[in-house]
Amino acid sequence: MSRAMSYVLIILFFNQNLFALNWPEPIKCSPQIEKLLVRFDFAPDAKWKKTDSTSYANKAYKIQSKKIGYWIVFETHKDGVNLVTYESSTKHFYKFKNKNCKPSQETTAQFKLYDEKKDSKSKPFTDQDLAEIVGKNKKGLIYMWSPKMVYSVVLFEQYAELAKKNKFEFIPVLANDVSFDEAEAALKTIKEKFTDRKLASTESLLKLASVDLYMRDATLHYPTVIVYNNGKIQSKRIVGVNTPVDFENMINQFATELK
Repeated sequence: MSRAMSYVLIILFFNQNLFALNWPEPIKCSPQIEKLLVRFDFAPDAKWKKTDSTSYANKAYKIQSKKIGYWIVFETHKDGVNLVTYESSTKHFYKFKNKNCKPSQETTAQFKLYDEKKDSKSKPFTDQDLAEIVGKNKKGLIYMWSPKMVYSVVLFEQYAELAKKNKFEFIPVLANDVSFDEAEAALKTIKEKFTDRKLASTESLLKLASVDLYMRDATLHYPTVIVYNNGKIQSKRIVGVNTPVDFENMINQFATELK
């Protein structure tokens, strides 16, 4: 093999692994951690984002894979790094100590956003459902709502109509910490005047079971609207109350950015 060819292969190798090398801050155990991340497929422009840590003294970051529901979260502390990988509903936890950079703890558990047996009336909206909807290459909105947040109920019909007007699919998804009965009571208050009875029906009430939406901070406030288009999900969210004009401008702008 020529020297020039060797250089090309080296460059290609590092480009493919750019996500692992682009750490937001120096991490002593990054080479060891990167070995765990080989199975994840990250976009070249994927970036770590700050997220909540378990202590004010620590820093935490997360990054998403190309595959819906696959995320990495790590938190730094004085002795090392805690790493969590999400492969949809499967959660792996690793604890690295700076002393030797070997995982001192490894655990695997199921990550469920709610107990489907206890709330069997609701239909779970999973990562697979999200992938199927986004994979249609149409433009649409995921409308996250909760009867505990009054404006998410009040705006339900208005946002659905604005989505229809602008030719967006409209997918309402109930918060994971709310029961079917609570949601049913809230929907009854708007059902009589709702023009799209299917969306206001409890027969196919969708409830959040998507780890990907959870990791996109879809549950921090309601309503939260997430835009998708051309097989991609917009990283920016529409949170809270907006005027009809502002809402239309934002959904169209966010959809246009997804090329």
